Parts: sequence; structure tokens; C-alpha cells
Amino acid sequence: MLIQLAGLGDMVMVKPTIENLKQLYPQAKICLLTNARSVEIIRGSPFIDEIFVLEGLIKIFATVKRLRDYIRKNKIVGKDIFLLRNLSRRGIGFFGESGFYPDFIMWIKEGHKQTLIFIDPKGIRNLGNFNDEKIRLHKEIKEIEEKFKNQNLRLESVIISVSKYDEMKKTFDRGNIQKQEFEDNHVFFMEDSDLIEKILKI
Repeated sequence: MLIQLAGLGDMVMVKPTIENLKQLYPQAKICLLTNARSVEIIRGSPFIDEIFVLEGLIKIFATVKRLRDYIRKNKIVGKDIFLLRNLSRRGIGFFGESGFYPDFIMWIKEGHKQTLIFIDPKGIRNLGNFNDEKIRLHKEIKEIEEKFKNQNLRLESVIISVSKYDEMKKTFDRGNIQKQEFEDNHVFFMEDSDLIEKILKI
């Protein structure tokens, strides 16, 4: 595991070192921990097997903790709930070549019925509007569900916004967006105390 959390210039300078390291140890799996500012410089490098983005890991840990705390506080009877980490570029993805690999898969098992909820925590500022394909997945995934022709299987998708609602309601999409409209499009906010409960009720 290589760690590079400094500036963009440092990432540019360290690239040759990573290439030399892979050439010296071709069988080694090289992983890099970096920050969101630097990741685009190194993304796609054939010399790195896996990249971890610091900000992304923080979001992941926060989501896992919220689910764990909810399950501990609320004694859920008759349901088994598992939270799986979806692998980037190697896990379950959508949209073909453009590739969207939601960070988590929540697997809920209730008797013979199973629900898979694909969950992606992210800042939504750059998504722009509800027509973004990552948001629209909550509609398109129902078409995938129909192809299975299995009444005991339900597929859902959710975006968890790490951007705060008050920051987004005036600028997202056409502006003046009520929280209910976000939630109708399966966009929920990390700041909400009832976040996990809302996800489990979709």
C-alpha cells in the first residue's frame, strides 16, 4: 500500500517511482491511497492495481457506522441485513463502458424474499439534475428486475448525498427543490438522522 496525500505536483513526481516499483516486482499488487484532488492524475495507470480515495473511505466508514448503529438500536425481527462492499471496476456495474459501480450493496433477506439495494454515497453538486444516469438508475434498475421474472427478488438503488440539503435545494436541477422530490428520486441526505430508516422503507 502506497500513501500519497500531498499536492498535485507530488503525485506527478511519484508516478515514475510507482512504475519502477511495478517493473521490479511485477507480481506484487500495488495499491495507492490518495486524495480526490490527485486521483485523476493517476487513474487508469496500468502500474496500479487498486486506488483508494481518502474522502471516499471516510464516506464509506460513515455509512457503515450508521447502519451498524441503526441495527443495534432497533431490534429487527425476521430480516437478515448484510452490507457488502462493491468493488470498483470489478464488482457489479451499470451503464456499460461509462461504468457506475455503487460503493455498497445492501442485501436484505426476509424469508424467501430478497432485496438488493445499490447504495452510493457521494457529493451531488456535480450531478447537476435528476437526469443524471446515476440518479436515474433507481428507475432503470426496475427494468433489470423485470428480466429476472422472480417475484421474490427486488432491486433498488439509492444515492446518499454527503452534500447538505440546505446547500443543494437552491442550486440543484431547476432550484427550489423540496426534500421530498429528492427522496422521490431516491436521493437521501447523510445528515438526516433517519437516513437508514428511509432507505429500508423504499
